[in-house]
Amino acid sequence: MSEFRTIVHKSVEYQVVACGVVSPYVAKRQPNLLTPIEEDQVKRAMRFLRECAVPHKRKKGYSYTLKHIAEDYAGDYVSNGALVEAALRLGYRVVPIDPLSINADVYLEVQKWPIKSGNKPNGRWPDG
Repeated sequence: MSEFRTIVHKSVEYQVVACGVVSPYVAKRQPNLLTPIEEDQVKRAMRFLRECAVPHKRKKGYSYTLKHIAEDYAGDYVSNGALVEAALRLGYRVVPIDPLSINADVYLEVQKWPIKSGNKPNGRWPDG
């Protein structure tokens, strides 16, 4: 039994870990990737998603890009896996990109974009 959340896509079972979504193929070659997600990072990502994103019927978010936007918003580190876990907890559809990738598509649209502001919590929002 795995200590990590699993998601299945096209008959492949992925583990959600700190670096992202890891397939058995990747885990076998790089077992060091199987590290737990830090809860504080998930909370930061959840706050970003709650306040800045809405579900969308098409994939509009790429987990690695979204994690960077969440970091800009929170002013602190958010792992790829924490972003994926946060999206799953909030009910967003998350689909691994490929069994050899640690990234996933997230079916959401970002409606508020933080501007980098020297790691200030909550960033600043563009006018208009």
